[in-house]
Amino acid sequence: MAFLENIFLVTAELAPWLFLGLFISSLIHLFVPNTFFRNHLGGNGFLAVIKSVFIGVPMPLCSCSVIPVALSLKKDGAGNPASVSFLISTPQTGLDSVFVSASMLGWPFAVFKLLSALFLGLVGGLISIFTDNSKSEEHLNPVEQSKGSVSLENKFKSFFDYAINDLLYMIWRWLLIGIVISAAITTWLPPELFGRFDDSNLLLLLIIVLLSSVPLYICATSSVPIAAALVSSGMPTSAALVFLVAGPATNIATIGAIYKALGFRQLLVYLSVIIIGSLGLAHLFENVVEVNSTLHIHEHATTTGYSFAFLLLAAFLYFIVNDLRPKQKKQCCGSSLDISVVVEGMSCGGCVGKITKALNEHGLQDFDVSLEKKTVSVKKSDCQKADLVEILEKVGFEAK
Repeated sequence: MAFLENIFLVTAELAPWLFLGLFISSLIHLFVPNTFFRNHLGGNGFLAVIKSVFIGVPMPLCSCSVIPVALSLKKDGAGNPASVSFLISTPQTGLDSVFVSASMLGWPFAVFKLLSALFLGLVGGLISIFTDNSKSEEHLNPVEQSKGSVSLENKFKSFFDYAINDLLYMIWRWLLIGIVISAAITTWLPPELFGRFDDSNLLLLLIIVLLSSVPLYICATSSVPIAAALVSSGMPTSAALVFLVAGPATNIATIGAIYKALGFRQLLVYLSVIIIGSLGLAHLFENVVEVNSTLHIHEHATTTGYSFAFLLLAAFLYFIVNDLRPKQKKQCCGSSLDISVVVEGMSCGGCVGKITKALNEHGLQDFDVSLEKKTVSVKKSDCQKADLVEILEKVGFEAK
C-alpha cells in the first residue's frame, strides 16, 4: 500500500511542472519556424557552437530523438563542432526537465544542472573545433522560414497534438518506469545504504554512479524522480548531478551513432567532456552549492499536484490503450504498395503512431509505416506521391 501511495505522490510532485514544460515547448514548436535551427548552425566556428548550445538546451529531446535531429542538422550543413555541442547539451535538459528538477531537487540544483549543460556543450564544441579535420560549408543558403497561415482551431489542435501525442508520448514509458523506480526506492531502500560514503570516498561513489549511467538509456525528465528518491535516501546530491548529466547524454545507441556519423575523434571528444566534466562539476557543486542532502520529494504535493497527477495517469492509460488497439495499417504484401517515401525524423514509436493516425484520418487503408526502414508505403490507387508527401509534412515530417 505504501508503494502505491508513493507512486501517486511522486506523480503529483512532478506532474504540474512536466505539463508546464510541455506547454512552453509546444509554444516554441508552434511559433518558431521549422527551419530556424538549420539556418543558424552552419560552419565550424565557435559562433555556431554557441548557437547550437543555446538552441539545444531548451529543446525537449531525449537520447532517442536527439540523434536523428543532430544528424539531420549535420546533413543540412552543420559542422562537427556544432553537432557535438548539440549532442552533449540537448539531452541533458529541456524545459520540462528543468521544472521537474526544480520541484523535486530545488531551484539551486536545477539552475546548476542547466548551467552545466550549457558549459559542457560549449567546452565540447570548442575542443571539437581544434580536433576536427573535416570541412563544412561556412554559409548555407537560408531556407524559407514561413509557417504559413494556420487557423486558430488548427493551431490549438497542433499545440495539443505536439504536447501530448509527440512529446509526452515519446517519453511516457520511461517516465512511468522512473516513477515506479522512484517509489520503490522511497519505499524499500534503507536510508543507511549511502552512509558509508563520506568526503574521503565520495569520488568512488561518483565514479560508480558514472559507470552505471554512461551505457544506459536514461531520459532527462524521467530520471529526475529516481535521482530525487536516491537523494532522499541519503545519496549525496553531487552524485545525483553525475547521474543526471552523464545518464541522459550518453547510451550505447548514441555512442554508436556518433561514431558512425562523426568519427572516432569526435566520439572521444564527446565522451571525454561528459565523463570528466560531470565529475568536475559534481565536485564543484559539492563545495559551492548548499543543498539539503536529505530532501523529501513528497513534501510539496498540493491539491493542484493531485489534479495534474490524475491527468498524467489518465494520459498513461490512454497511451496504453492506444498501443494495445489493433492498427488499421497492416498490409503485409510489400509488392502491392507501389509508392514508398523515406521519412526524415521518424525515430520512435511516437512518430509511427502520429503518421499512422494522419494516414487513417485521410481515409487510407492499405499502407505500411516502417520504423526500421524509415519509410511509408501506400497503394498508388489510394494516394498519389505528392498527396502522401503533403500529409507527412502537415504532421511535421519531411518525405523524400
